Amino acid sequence: MHRVMTTVIMLIVGVSFDVSAREPEPTPPQTTSEVRLYGLADLDITHSKNSEGVSGITSGIWNGSRFGLKGHGDLGAGLKPLFRLEGGFGTEDGKIKLMQGGRLFGRQAYLGLESGLGTVTFGRQYPVSDAVAGIVDIALPGVLSAYKSQFYWQIDRLENALLYSSPIMGGLQARLGYAFGKNGGAAGSSTVTTGMLYNTDLLTAGLSLESWKTSAFSTSSAVYNFWNLAASYDLGVVALVAGCSSDDVNQDLSSNSAVKSKTYALGAKLPAGTAGKIVLLLQVTKPESGAPLDIASLRYTHTLSKRAALYSQINVANHAAADAYGRQSEFTFGMHCRFDAFLFGN
Repeated sequence: MHRVMTTVIMLIVGVSFDVSAREPEPTPPQTTSEVRLYGLADLDITHSKNSEGVSGITSGIWNGSRFGLKGHGDLGAGLKPLFRLEGGFGTEDGKIKLMQGGRLFGRQAYLGLESGLGTVTFGRQYPVSDAVAGIVDIALPGVLSAYKSQFYWQIDRLENALLYSSPIMGGLQARLGYAFGKNGGAAGSSTVTTGMLYNTDLLTAGLSLESWKTSAFSTSSAVYNFWNLAASYDLGVVALVAGCSSDDVNQDLSSNSAVKSKTYALGAKLPAGTAGKIVLLLQVTKPESGAPLDIASLRYTHTLSKRAALYSQINVANHAAADAYGRQSEFTFGMHCRFDAFLFGN
């Protein structure tokens, strides 16, 4: 009898433990508002050879070290205020990047409001073409890369810009914005930015247009248009990217004359082992007159952790591109580390 009672007790205890083990974990409460600190620290060494064959070494010019604050709140009724403040710095010297005019938050600085009807933001922010360019820009930004090609609009960021982004429906999103003129034709003023983005598990695509009213290039008033079209398709083992850009303005904004050109890009991303990735990218820019500018890039990235990676890349230009950019070849080795920390919220 004692042995039977012991067996029953053990079964009851076993069942109770088994049931408790199957109980679902409690769902953590969702925050209605939060503020996060994020950024990227990058340091690289680049060995380059200019069009005259002279070699040189530089550092800290590639992957854009940055820090920022971003956050959102909850006003109820589906309304969410949001903000982003982002600045760039040099990892090698700690200085604010002069390419952003010495601004503390020169990369981005905007406020916005999100609702079921879409999101509206105002301030210093990227044009729609930046998201489209990101699809085809799979090589690191440098002198001989997509960063200097037509795929990135010459002004890069818009100030006093009002941008609307529609809700995403079936993977499709529309964007429309306008940058209010500041100095009668100054770079980046009186600009319309618009486009469509499409994103699924296999296909990512985008189309954009920037239309810029300016008094540059020895004209009293002119409108220059900048088109971007790009797509990426994931085949599983390899992802293919392709793009086309058409620009009324040549790469050199200091020129007194505008030169129309088109840029084409074709690339691929494929795995290399368990922690590596290889990127191949070919860009061809065909100006209105003169020889095509060809740039070929080969990049390897080795992941160290979820937030840190080593990379190396080589870019090689043909004679026309070397003359235009002042670089015949580049070889870069570097490391970057991303960070993202929750500061506070409720």
